[in-house]
Amino acid sequence: MGLFAGVLLLLLSLSGGEIIWSADRPLTYGDFRGRIPSGSPWAATTRSTIRFSYETVNGVLSRWDVQATFDPEGSWMRVKDPAVLQHEQLHFDITEVYARLFCAHLNRLQGTRVPRAVLRDLFDEFNRRCDSVHVAYDEGTAHGTIASAQAAWTDSVKSWLVKNAPCSTRKDY
Repeated sequence: MGLFAGVLLLLLSLSGGEIIWSADRPLTYGDFRGRIPSGSPWAATTRSTIRFSYETVNGVLSRWDVQATFDPEGSWMRVKDPAVLQHEQLHFDITEVYARLFCAHLNRLQGTRVPRAVLRDLFDEFNRRCDSVHVAYDEGTAHGTIASAQAAWTDSVKSWLVKNAPCSTRKDY
């Protein structure tokens, strides 16, 4: 029986300091520990990513794990303000939405033969979609400075979280 374990990461490997998304654990000012770039015009930056690992047995997708993570060392906050924190939290929430969507797609592939290249392409596609939503969010809210747009995005993302079930920590098939 050939058992293959693969791990795909959007950014760097987890160093153990990352925060896994949880509805019970919102971000705090203290979570933003990265160095603030001197030339940046932004109030803050969130580095969040989708973590994905999987195993195949004889080429059949048998186990996977999908999580949204936040990198405190890659994230920074110049302006400690509740509106800025809410804007950055929503970036993390958007990453969680796309982790859930990716997991739901993997659930539909349950028990099927899926080449590694296809899994990598799917992972990349969900990350591209997630990235485009982050860009639209920042553009649509002027990086959180338009309160009405920020409120509309907050409502939308909260709705997306409700509509898309959390990915269980491990799937075994």
